[in-house]
Amino acid sequence: MICPNCKNTIQDYPDYCPFCGILFKEQKMPQYDARGNEIRPTVMPGEENGFVDVIFQRRSTFVGAAMTIHIIIDDVEVTQLRDGQFVQCRIPCGTRKVILKTYNSSDSYLVTFQNDCRNMRVEIGVRMGWWSGSLMMYSVTKEYDNQPPVVDNHQESSGI
Repeated sequence: MICPNCKNTIQDYPDYCPFCGILFKEQKMPQYDARGNEIRPTVMPGEENGFVDVIFQRRSTFVGAAMTIHIIIDDVEVTQLRDGQFVQCRIPCGTRKVILKTYNSSDSYLVTFQNDCRNMRVEIGVRMGWWSGSLMMYSVTKEYDNQPPVVDNHQESSGI
C-alpha cells in the first residue's frame, strides 16, 4: 500500500501510516471468489428497507460465451458477467426491476429482494432459439439459515 499523504510504501494495510501518522479511513482489501472474480458491494438507493447479499451467477455455455451480460437494477448497472462468472452484490430490499442486457438484446424481470433470508442467488444465461439467442433469468434462490433453499423458477417467463 502507498500512503496517500507522504507517498511512502507501507507493508500490509494498517490503520495509520507509520511514517507520517495519518489515520486511514476504513479500507478493506478487495475480496475475490474462487474463480478470481472481485466481490464488489453495490450502492443503490433504498437503504431504509435493509439489504440482502445477492450472488449473480452466469451459466457456462458454449452458446453466447463471448457476450458480456450487463445486470442493471433500477437503472443502476451493478455488474457485468462473462461466461461462467459470478459476483456478489449488496442490493436494497424490495421489488426491483432487473434488466439483463448485451450489445444487441435485453430482457427485464421484476424480482423481490428479501432481507429475511441469509442471501439470494440469481442464475442467468443465454438461451439459443432457432434464429437468435435470448437472455434468461433461470432461477432466483433464497437461502435461509437451517432451512432448505426456496427456488423461484423464472425459466418459463419471457420477462416483462
